[in-house]
Amino acid sequence: MAQLNELVEFLDGALAISSIPADRSNNGLQIQGGDTVTTVIGAVDGCLQTYKAAAERGADLIFVHHGESWGDSLKRLTGHTAERLRVLFKHDISLYAAHLPLDAHRELGHNAIIANTLGLRQQSTFAEYAGAEIGIRGEVDATTVADLAALVDERLSTQSVVYSFGSREIRHVGVISGAGAGAIPECHRLGIDCLITGESGHTDYHVIRELGDVAVIAAGHYRTEVPGVIAVLDLLKKQFDVTCEFVDFPTGL
Repeated sequence: MAQLNELVEFLDGALAISSIPADRSNNGLQIQGGDTVTTVIGAVDGCLQTYKAAAERGADLIFVHHGESWGDSLKRLTGHTAERLRVLFKHDISLYAAHLPLDAHRELGHNAIIANTLGLRQQSTFAEYAGAEIGIRGEVDATTVADLAALVDERLSTQSVVYSFGSREIRHVGVISGAGAGAIPECHRLGIDCLITGESGHTDYHVIRELGDVAVIAAGHYRTEVPGVIAVLDLLKKQFDVTCEFVDFPTGL
């Protein structure tokens, strides 16, 4: 068992939770439940499905990438929002969210973990967003887009969509979890051959085609934002006498 305030203080420090003040997410403890924590549930999304799963497991704290509080939201605690929060308050469950700090973290972050999983060498950051560089770029042995996509699918348990125009070797790779296709022009400027991200929008297709030299592997917004959540749960298990479990509710997106 751990004290909620001690666990929150640890997460705030470990994740440098206030390091990206321009993040729309109000990162950190968003909903306060009981004073003690014995069971932590981790998930990508704060949603009714996650909250009900936490209640069924007797959880005291939920750690998510996408929380409930964004900007000046929660002005009206009605409708589906009320239904979500009712579960948390009824069962005295706390909610902690880490958005961009979890994308950008050099050890616990989605992008760093994916880059390491794929064996990227000579890593450095790129892709400034909300005042911080959240992406990781690095080098791989010469490969093809198809082979790299197959590796991504294997390591992330996903089915990627590939956008590529022209045949070329892939040596320089960028990683931005979630919705990172806005960095395609920067990849072009930096000489990045392939961007691995979560999703690519309709208008991104034309940018990819017109620039021509940046392939995109869209591995799924959800699947690219699982790794950091699991890493945080593993860290909490090492630091505190708590039980941790990841609940997997993929969106298919």
